[in-house]
This record gives sequence, C-alpha cells and structure tokens, in this order.
Amino acid sequence: TGISLANFGKKNSNDLLMLSCEPDFIRLNRELLDKSKNENEVKKSIKNIVKYVKTQNTEIIGDFIESEEELKLLEKMGINLAQGFYFKK
Repeated sequence: TGISLANFGKKNSNDLLMLSCEPDFIRLNRELLDKSKNENEVKKSIKNIVKYVKTQNTEIIGDFIESEEELKLLEKMGINLAQGFYFKK
C-alpha cells in the first residue's frame, strides 16, 4: 500500500505537491499522452518528467491506456507501468 498522485502534468498536480506528499506512484495525465502522439516537444517533456520522477524514487503509471500503440509509446518514454481498458480486452 502506498500513496498515488493522479493527473501528473495538470496545473494542480505538480512537483511541489509531489515533494510535499512523497508519493510512491504518479499517474501521468492522459492529455499529455494524447498530445505526445503528434508533438515531439510533448514527448521530450514526458521524458523529462519520467527522469525527474525516478530521481524522487517514485514510479510513473501511464493512465487510461486503450491500445497497444499507446503502451509501446509509454515504453519508449521509459514508463513501464500502465493501466486502462487495453488490459481488459
């Protein structure tokens, strides 16, 4: 059992909150994943978030995964945990 911080990347879920509650997991905001499919700058931002989160001994979870394509995208960005409808199929 641990602490999870949801919607990381949204305006109210930032690094200050992360530092204050020291979560075991954060769940990456779905909007960031959607934008990363077409925007290289967003991919770079996600990779930087992953690096930062790992320095805090926190795991990052890709949230609302619906396809194998999305799962592979997460893996390329260094995210090894995921949840979503894709796994229910």
